[in-house]
This record gives sequence, structure tokens and C-alpha cells, in this order.
Amino acid sequence: MKKPTVHFNGNGESGNIFYIMARVSEVITDPIEFQALWEKVKQGTYTEALTAIRKKVNLIDDDGVY
Repeated sequence: MKKPTVHFNGNGESGNIFYIMARVSEVITDPIEFQALWEKVKQGTYTEALTAIRKKVNLIDDDGVY
């Protein structure tokens, strides 16, 4: 199964983890799967959160920062 893609700008407001997770919630429609990911995201650093998200979606930083 192909992973969905989510774009964000690491230098802008869309680099905020809450913004990113809002976009991820649009492509991960299974609430249990999304909640499990959200729990992982809340436990780590920003970089660890991005790593966890990238396991579920193709997360692309259009600024190339992350």
C-alpha cells in the first residue's frame, strides 16, 4: 500500500507539529491508527515526532529544513 503524502514548510507556520498532525489526520482516517501516532508524537522531540510521522506518511518539508 502506498503511503499518503503531506507537505509542510519547516521554516513557516506549517512547520508547527499541530499543523502537521492536522494534515496527517486528513490522510490517516482510521481514528485508532491516528491516536496511536499522536501518542508517539507527544512523547518525543520535534525531530522524533517527524520520524514517527514519516513511518505512516510521506512527510515532505518544502523548505528542506527537516
